Amino acid sequence: PSPAARTATAMVTPSRPAASLSTPAPTSSTKKAGSLRRLGGLGGPARRVRPGEELPAPAPVPSVGATPSPIAEDPDEEMAAAMKRKMTPGKSAGLGKAKKKVHTNNDGKDGKTPVLAIASRAVSAMNTYVDAVGELHGAVETNRKEHAAAAAATAQAQGAAKQRAEEKLAQHRSQQAAAQAQKAEPLQRAQQQQAQQQQRQQKQQGQEQQKQQPGGKRSPSPEDVRVNPKARSGAKADKAVSGAVKLPFHEDDNSVVVAGVKYAKLECVGKGGSSKVYKVMAPNRKIYAMKRIKLSGRDAESAAGFLDEITLLKRLRGKSNIIQLIAHDVIKRHGLIFVVLEYGEIDLARLLSRRDRERNGAVDENFLRLYWQQMLEAVQTIHEARIVHSDLKPANFLFVEGTLKLIDFGIAKRINDNTTSIVREGQVGTLNYMSPEAILSGNAGPGGAPIKVGRASDVWSLGCILYQMAYRRTPFSHLAFIQKLHAITDPKHAIAFPELPNAQLMHTIRRCLDRDPRTRITMDELLADSFLNP
Repeated sequence: PSPAARTATAMVTPSRPAASLSTPAPTSSTKKAGSLRRLGGLGGPARRVRPGEELPAPAPVPSVGATPSPIAEDPDEEMAAAMKRKMTPGKSAGLGKAKKKVHTNNDGKDGKTPVLAIASRAVSAMNTYVDAVGELHGAVETNRKEHAAAAAATAQAQGAAKQRAEEKLAQHRSQQAAAQAQKAEPLQRAQQQQAQQQQRQQKQQGQEQQKQQPGGKRSPSPEDVRVNPKARSGAKADKAVSGAVKLPFHEDDNSVVVAGVKYAKLECVGKGGSSKVYKVMAPNRKIYAMKRIKLSGRDAESAAGFLDEITLLKRLRGKSNIIQLIAHDVIKRHGLIFVVLEYGEIDLARLLSRRDRERNGAVDENFLRLYWQQMLEAVQTIHEARIVHSDLKPANFLFVEGTLKLIDFGIAKRINDNTTSIVREGQVGTLNYMSPEAILSGNAGPGGAPIKVGRASDVWSLGCILYQMAYRRTPFSHLAFIQKLHAITDPKHAIAFPELPNAQLMHTIRRCLDRDPRTRITMDELLADSFLNP
């Protein structure tokens, strides 16, 4: 076939690859034509081009699947057409495939131009961004609302907690105030009773003195002297201890402030019930005893007894044989009473017990006379101040720097100026040393009048102490409680008096233990007794 026919056959054959349109392999005839220009791949043989001759335009080559163009009959036209087809981009099948690859999207199916694809992707990305921004704004708004709700809930919870705390605090303060009022109630009642009693006594004394003095003029009473601060014999003691600075009340395990003075707690030396006794040291390094009395659970009468003791100790300031009051304080809000007193080394009860063990029961008359006289002088001091102790026993005589002093005026009572005895509403004191009239106090006597307690009751108690010092036991210690009550008050019950080397000592003891207070020996007689002055 001719070159034109071969070219036409190649253009209309779909299954033939695009590589068949390339320049065919050179033949031996073309190799020999050195001066010929080769036009390979155009489907025609090489020929010499004459000078000034123009090449014919090659016929266009249809792409695969396109309608074939008519076949040129002239070989030059055919070659020009082939050249034209070769020089026109995108007309061959291979170039058509490359064009399709360039002009398609990544998926190779939509056939859009690159600009439209990029724009489409940009719009899609923008939409995605807008959606993401919208979602972000929505999340931020949701977070803000949740944060606001959480803040509101927290504020509400804090407000509720604060309100509950304030309610609890108010309730605690109310309970604390009620407790303090309850603690202070017995003390207040006791103070009221004491004030009323003092008013009655002052009124009664004034009436008696107006009757006794002509013209109705009233002389100063001991009560007037007692309430006058300048007349207090022990007023200097408080100033010596207190110093210039007054401290507010405070108490802990190591110290306590009483009447503005801080005392260091050294040790607890005794306790009983709701009271404790501490060994304390003052700022001037002196050692004292401090009684701490708790009033909670006590009745008004007990509280009044403690206040009466303070009152009596104030009256007895400056008496060398009476325990001295250093300071005192009443803390109403805590229901506490503090009393600072002189500190004693040992009481008579412990001393007697020690001597009994050392001497094996032997009686030392010099020892008896020495301390018997000191006991009599101490009791005589309070009787001159019109005070009945009512609880005399060896434990209530304390040695302070070698001097025997009377202590514990908790149940002591003051005798009115116009009387010689008092009426008690119940039994008080220690039974082994209690007088018959103290046991029967308040009951009706032989004449129907109530049995009273006076100075003679303390004489009976002194007789029991002297009996113990001589016989190493009290007169009724061998009896049970009920039998003891009957034996003390029954005149028919004989008291045992074993023989002693000193008959005068036995006689003194018998005189003290006379069941009839009217015939019992007096304090003046005891001080002048022959046992003290052999």
